[in-house]
Amino acid sequence: MLPTSNTTNIGGVKMQKLKSSEDIHANSLFVIKRDGRKEYAMFDKITSRISKLSEGLDLDYIDPAAVAIQVINFLHPGVTTVELDNLAAQKAASMTVKHPHYGILAGRIAVSNLHKETKTLFSEVIADMYNHKNPDLNTHAPIISKETYDIVMANAERLDAAVKHERDFDFNYFGFKNIIEILSNRVLALQQQQQLNQQSHFVPNPYATSYYPNYMPQQPISVSHQPSSSHPPPPMPFSVQQPPAPMRMPATTTATTSSTHPFFPMTVVNPPVSLPQNVPSLQFPASAAIPTSQPTITNTLPTTTTTTTPTQSIFSNLSKFGMTDTTAKSSSLFPTTTTTTAPTNVTNDKPSNSTVKHERDFDFNYFGFKTLERSYLRRINNVIVERPQHMLMRVAVGIHGENIDDAIETYDLLSEKWFTHATPTLFNAGTTKAQMASCYLLTMCDDSIEGIFETLRRCAIISKNAGGIGLAVSCIRANGSYIEGTNGRSDGVLPMMRVFNNVARYVNQGGKRPGAYALYLEPWHADIFEFLDARKNTGAEEKRARDLFPALWIPDLFMRRVEANDKWTLMCPHQCKHLQNVWGKEFDDLYTRYEEEGLGRRTIKAQELWFAIVNAQIETGTPFMLYKDHCNAKSNQQHLGTIHCSNLCTEIVEYTSPNEVAVCNLASIALNRFVRSDRTFDFDKLIHVTTVVVRNLNKIIDANFYPLKEAKTSNLRHRPIGIGVQGLADTFCLMRFPFESEQAQQLNRDIFETIYYAALKSSCEIAKINGPYETYEGSPVSKGILQFDMWNVEPSNRWNWAELRNQIAQYGIRNSLLLAPMPTASTAQILGNNESIEPYTSNLYVRRVLSGEFQVVNDHLLKDLTELGLWNPDMKNRLMYENGSIQNIENIPDHIKALYKTVWEISQKVIINMAADRGAFIDQSQSLNIHIAEPTMNKLSSMHFYAWKKGLKTGMYYLRTRPAADPIKFTVDKSRIVSTIKTDGAIEKGTGTQEETATTEEQNLVRRVKQCNMTDENGACLMCSS
Repeated sequence: MLPTSNTTNIGGVKMQKLKSSEDIHANSLFVIKRDGRKEYAMFDKITSRISKLSEGLDLDYIDPAAVAIQVINFLHPGVTTVELDNLAAQKAASMTVKHPHYGILAGRIAVSNLHKETKTLFSEVIADMYNHKNPDLNTHAPIISKETYDIVMANAERLDAAVKHERDFDFNYFGFKNIIEILSNRVLALQQQQQLNQQSHFVPNPYATSYYPNYMPQQPISVSHQPSSSHPPPPMPFSVQQPPAPMRMPATTTATTSSTHPFFPMTVVNPPVSLPQNVPSLQFPASAAIPTSQPTITNTLPTTTTTTTPTQSIFSNLSKFGMTDTTAKSSSLFPTTTTTTAPTNVTNDKPSNSTVKHERDFDFNYFGFKTLERSYLRRINNVIVERPQHMLMRVAVGIHGENIDDAIETYDLLSEKWFTHATPTLFNAGTTKAQMASCYLLTMCDDSIEGIFETLRRCAIISKNAGGIGLAVSCIRANGSYIEGTNGRSDGVLPMMRVFNNVARYVNQGGKRPGAYALYLEPWHADIFEFLDARKNTGAEEKRARDLFPALWIPDLFMRRVEANDKWTLMCPHQCKHLQNVWGKEFDDLYTRYEEEGLGRRTIKAQELWFAIVNAQIETGTPFMLYKDHCNAKSNQQHLGTIHCSNLCTEIVEYTSPNEVAVCNLASIALNRFVRSDRTFDFDKLIHVTTVVVRNLNKIIDANFYPLKEAKTSNLRHRPIGIGVQGLADTFCLMRFPFESEQAQQLNRDIFETIYYAALKSSCEIAKINGPYETYEGSPVSKGILQFDMWNVEPSNRWNWAELRNQIAQYGIRNSLLLAPMPTASTAQILGNNESIEPYTSNLYVRRVLSGEFQVVNDHLLKDLTELGLWNPDMKNRLMYENGSIQNIENIPDHIKALYKTVWEISQKVIINMAADRGAFIDQSQSLNIHIAEPTMNKLSSMHFYAWKKGLKTGMYYLRTRPAADPIKFTVDKSRIVSTIKTDGAIEKGTGTQEETATTEEQNLVRRVKQCNMTDENGACLMCSS
C-alpha cells in the first residue's frame, strides 16, 4: 500500500498522493535490479524512464505520468525492474484505445527491456548460438549452421556495423510479444548470469517529475543509481531549439528471472507533467485538415526511388543531437515527409562498429513486438538471446551467404519494413536445419495401403518441419469398393481422413503448433457427402475429422450442372479411372462417357450436392472452393500435367505427382510503405523492392533444407516462388480512397500489374546469368503467353511489356511461378499492417497476448477522429456499441464513413471484382476470404457463381460470418450510449423513455439491414454482407 497524506482528483479519479522518499523507505518498497542489487522505489525514476521513451510521440495525447501512476499503484516489495518494465508496457498498451502512440510507447518499453537483457553485437549472439551445448550430454549442439557462423565471423565488423537496433522501437507491442512468447525455438543452454556489454549512452533529461505537489525527490535524478537503458533514446519529431546537457549513465544487464505478480485493470488518468528549465521547448505542427477530395493516380513515374515516405511524425531530423543515419522510416500512421536518424554517440566498454541498427528495434509498436517476442526470436535455455534486428540480419545472411552486399541490402529493406519473408524463413534461416518453405502440396502416392502410408509418412515429416500441407485425395477409392488384394471392401475416404487427422495432432511441429492439413476432393467422388460433414460440430465422433480442412477441387462441368439444375453422378475413382488426371474438355468427355456406360455409384440432382456444400460452409466456414479448370487453364505449369490441388491457404497452385512434392517459398510486400507524403504511390520503389524479393526467394530455393527428396526434386526443377502483399487496406486509407471507390480499384490493378512486371523482369535477369528453370520449355511463358493473356486482359501502358516479352523470349525466366497473395496473419501483425488484401474487419478489435487482452482502435480512424475533435470516451463507447462500425454515428462526416467501411459493409461483389482485376497478374492464386454477416443459401450461391464466372481460381478460402452474440458490448457504458445516439427526434441528449430507446435500437438495426450494396431487380440481397 502506498503511503499517502491525502487524495487528489486527477481526470475525475481520486488518486493517493505520495509524500516523500522516506515514506517509501519506511514501507520497504524496494526494487530488485537486474544485477541483484536492491534499490528503493522512486516515482521519479519510473516517470523519467517512461518520459525518455515517449520522446517524439504526440505529447498532446500521450501522458507518461499517467502510465507511471498505474505502475506505481502495483508496486510491491521485491518487485523486479523486469516486472516494472513489463507492467509499464502492458499499461501503456491498454491505453492504445486513447491514441495509437500509446502502442508505440508500449513497444518501446518492451524493446528497451529486451535490449537490457541481450547482447548488442550481432556476431556475439551468433557465436553464442553456434557454441551452444546439449545440457544433458555436454556436447556441441549448435543452433546456427557452421556455414552461417563462418560467414558472420569472417565479416563480423561489417555486419555488426549494419544492424540498426533503434528500428526495433517501431514494433507495436502485440506484434513483438507474439514473436517472443510462443513459437520461438528454445535451446537448452546459455549461462543465465552471463555479464553483457557495459554500455553508456547520451540521455537528454526531458522531464523532472513533479506530479505530486507535496512530493520533492530527496536527490537529483542525475545522480540516481537507476541503470540506464542499453539503447539510445528514440528519435523525436519536434524541432529542438537547443540540446539539453547529456548525461552519461552506466548500464548493467544480467539475466534475471521474473516472479509472478497479479496485474489488475486500472482507470487511466492524465496528470500534467512539469518540465525542468533545461528541456528545449517543443514545437508541434498544427493538425492537418482532413481532405474531402480524392487524389488521383496518374501514370507519371517518380524520378527517384524515394526519400519521402508516409512515416510517423515521431521520426524527424535529429541532426542537432548528432544523429546521422537518414534512413527513411515507415508507418501506417501520420503520413509526413521526414527522415530517420540514429544516435552516433553511443559508447561501450569495447568499440562498437554497429552497422546493425539496434535503434530500429524501436520501430515496432507493442503489438508487433509481442508477436516477435512470442514466436520468432531465438532462445537459449528458454532465455531470449536475439533482438529483432539480430533476427533480420540472421535471415539476410542465411539467404545470401557470402554475398554481404546483398545481405545488407536485404537486411535494410526488412528492417525498414518494406517487405517481410514468411514465418518459416524468419524462424529457420541461417540455422542448422534451414527449412524456409511455407507450403507443401502432395497427391496420394497410390490407392493402396503402401501408398496411403507412404503419403502419411511424407506428411508427418513435413509437419515435423513446420510446413503446411495441401493433399489431393480424389484418387482414393470410395466406401464399399472392392479390394482385390484382400477380397474385401474399402471403407472409403473418411476413415483415412481420421488417420491423417490424428497424425496432424500428434506431429505438432516440434511443440510449436498443431500440424495443418487441407484435403482436396473433387465433387464427383462417391464419398463427397461424408467428406463435407467431417468438420461439423455435431454427429458421431468416428465420422468426424475436425482438425483437417476440407477443400473442393471443382470442375466447370459441376458448376454448369448446378446452374441448370441438372443431374450429377457420383463415382468411385477405382472404377472410373483418371478423372482426377484430366481437366477441361477432356474431363467433360471422360465423365459423360462413364455416365453413359452406367459406371456411376448413384445419380442425384446437382443442386442437392450444392445445398450440402453451402450448408457445410454456413456451419463450419469450409470447404474451401477452388475451380479445377481455371487453375489448370491459367497455370504456367499446365504443360507438366494436371494440377490436383492447392495448399493449406489456397493461394499456391502447383503441379504434384507421386514423385514430386510441390514446394513454395513466400514473402509479402508492405504496400502502405509506398505511399508518399503527398498521397502518391511510389511505383518505382515497388519495382525495386519486388526485384529484391524475387532474388531472395530464388536463392532460398537453393539454400533451403528439404525434408523430402521429392520436394527438393520438384522445387529445383520448377523453381516456383510466391510473392504476396499486406496493408492494402492501409494503403487505401493513406491515399484517402474508400475501398469501394474507382480510385481504389484502379490502384489495386496498378499495384499487381507492377509487381508482376517487376517479378518477371527480375526472374528474366537471373535467367540471363543462370539460365531458365529446367522445365521452362513448353510452358505458356516460353510461348510468349503471360498470365494476363490467359485472362484476355490488356495491361496498361505504365510499363514496357513489349520489351520485356522480347527479353523473356531471348533468355527465359528463372522461376515458373511468381505471385501468390497469402494470408500474412502473423507477419502483418509484426509490421503493424492490416492483413493481406483484406479490408478491415472492424475499426475496434481485441489484441490477445499472453499478458491479456487489449482493445485497439483502427489507427487511421483514431487519428482522423482526433484531428476532427470527435474522439472522446463517448465516441469510444459508441464505437463499441456499433461493433466497430461508424456508419450509424451521425456526427462523423460522410467522407470518413466511406473511408472506414468494414468488410461487413462492403459489397462482396466489389471484393470479387477486385480479386478478378488483380487475378490477371497473379500466376498462382490468392487467399480470398468471403465475409457475410448472416449467410443464406441464396447469398452464398450468388457469390460462388459470380466468382466462378469472373474466372477466379480460388473462389473462397474461408467463409467468415458474424457471431450471434456481441461480447464486445459487455463493457459498453449504456448510459453514455443513450446520450450520444441521435435519431429523428426520438432520443437526444439522454432524453426519452426505455421503450423509446428500444424502438430506436430496432430502427437502427433495420437501417443497417437496408444498407445493401448489391441487389437484384426485385431489391433482394444477393451477396453483400449487410
